[in-house]
Amino acid sequence: MLRVLPVAVLLWGCAVTDVGRDRAARECQRAVVKYGELVGKPVAEVDTAKLPKPLRIYSVGSLVTGDHRPERLNIVVGVDGSVIGLGCG
Repeated sequence: MLRVLPVAVLLWGCAVTDVGRDRAARECQRAVVKYGELVGKPVAEVDTAKLPKPLRIYSVGSLVTGDHRPERLNIVVGVDGSVIGLGCG
């Protein structure tokens, strides 16, 4: 019995983390919808202080890290400096 308890505690910790991550991912998806009005605007006019964190802004063709963070809001900037897309990851 004593050997099973530590494993159960570890598994419970993983489940709590997954639930929190799912919630953060849903919040990011809501942010994509909420801030969809940014598409087409110059990125220089975007007030990043009002946007949810974590946040990543990058240009088309830029190298970005390969880590997938479903709670992170991504803003993609086109060659003309305007926002061309929003996403999570």
